[in-house]
Amino acid sequence: MTGKHEFACGTRTCRVCAEEYMDGTLYLSPGLVATLPDHINGGSGICPQHQELHDKGYVAFVEIDGSKTGVNFDNKDASEREVLRTGRMIHIRRTVAAKVLRNGAAKDASRTARVLYVDIGAIDQLVAFINGSIAEGSLSADDAPI
Repeated sequence: MTGKHEFACGTRTCRVCAEEYMDGTLYLSPGLVATLPDHINGGSGICPQHQELHDKGYVAFVEIDGSKTGVNFDNKDASEREVLRTGRMIHIRRTVAAKVLRNGAAKDASRTARVLYVDIGAIDQLVAFINGSIAEGSLSADDAPI
């Protein structure tokens, strides 16, 4: 449905998958005059699917192409509006992420963040390291990324 309406449904864009989802907000036009679009995007958030994984103790690692967007990982410039996602992502248990990340800032971020943006190749390195740790017995099979 296109055109203008008296009310609009609120949406947000997921920081993990970049899909729009309904956030339960209802916007009303002043005086209930048909001035609003079908929906209004209120910013970013976490969709229900990825929120459930976060609630279960996972942190999302989303691969982005920093070279095409000018993101400088050393300066923590990555913003969900600016990043160019490659489409690859994994979820790692927060406790495992804190064990395998060597950088102090990344280790700290993995304890609280819902999403960490990583450069191309980082997901492959994380998976290889975690799978190697599972094979040698320092991590359990339950710690495998999903």
